[in-house]
Amino acid sequence: MKRPVLLAILASLLAGCGTGAAPAEEVRRELLRYQQVKRHNRLFFVGIAQDASFEKARAEAFAEITRQVTWLPEKRRGVLEGLYRVDRVITDRSGELHLLAVLERQAAADHLQRLSGERRAELKVTLADCARRLEAGQLKQARSCVSPVEGKLEQIRELLAASRAALGDPPRAQPFPEEDEARKLSARLGDAKTRGGVVLVYVLREVDGSVTGDLNAELGQVVSRQGLRLAGATVPQRVLEQALTGSTEGIAAIGRKAGAGYVVAGQVKARFSSEESGQFFAWARGELKVIETTAGKTVAELSNEQIKGGHVTRQQACDRAIDNAVARLKDQLKRELSKLD
Repeated sequence: MKRPVLLAILASLLAGCGTGAAPAEEVRRELLRYQQVKRHNRLFFVGIAQDASFEKARAEAFAEITRQVTWLPEKRRGVLEGLYRVDRVITDRSGELHLLAVLERQAAADHLQRLSGERRAELKVTLADCARRLEAGQLKQARSCVSPVEGKLEQIRELLAASRAALGDPPRAQPFPEEDEARKLSARLGDAKTRGGVVLVYVLREVDGSVTGDLNAELGQVVSRQGLRLAGATVPQRVLEQALTGSTEGIAAIGRKAGAGYVVAGQVKARFSSEESGQFFAWARGELKVIETTAGKTVAELSNEQIKGGHVTRQQACDRAIDNAVARLKDQLKRELSKLD
């Protein structure tokens, strides 16, 4: 019913009343008719209330609108309250206020779309920060950063679905780019977590300037005792030397290919020192790096210098010095592995 028609009806009602106001039942009836018109054109949600206090009548009418917003989770319905407005207020013969409030469907839909856009912008920043942490090898921080993402995604999905429901449209999934970004980031974190329990050990043994083998088995025992799995791969000596002098990209790539989250790379070198009264002596030094393979970040550097070994032959003296250096490196490595994410 159009507004001029409603006003004419109300005027005729008032003209027939000696007090200048219509009876409560007549006013209520007209507001109900107006409510039906508003609802019939599907442009508004409508609430009506009656009370001597304007504030109480308004609160009751607003509450009635809120009860109609069933397509928005109850915990989120407050986001629309700022869009409610009082459309009609009529005082009946007894002085009671009859109030009609409305929520425009299109305004609600537009507001929900804006909110979803804001949440998506916030989520994009969060995902970029999580990705940076992952690329920097900060796995624990990256996992902590990602933990609230699913809740944010669910909130955006709810807002998008509600924006359609506000207009009376059926619910339908509305994919958005941040969902795909979050999915890919979670997959990368999952891969990193799987690799995090696997370690590639590659440590060379050198005597008097010549490589005589590796110490992978000896140091691998420390890895296994920490509950970690060992990966197998061969590291070219050139790549190992690069890793120990600064560039870890090559050895990190080999570790990733082998399915390892970390590489323990290093070398233990022994040199003959002297002979005294038939006793041979040698000195050994060892160095290890623990390298995270996602970003090639060095998470620990271990070393020891001037580890002495003595025996009845030159070779045995060098072997003894290496054994002593390895024993110290094992203790150091155990402490560092216990700190890994």
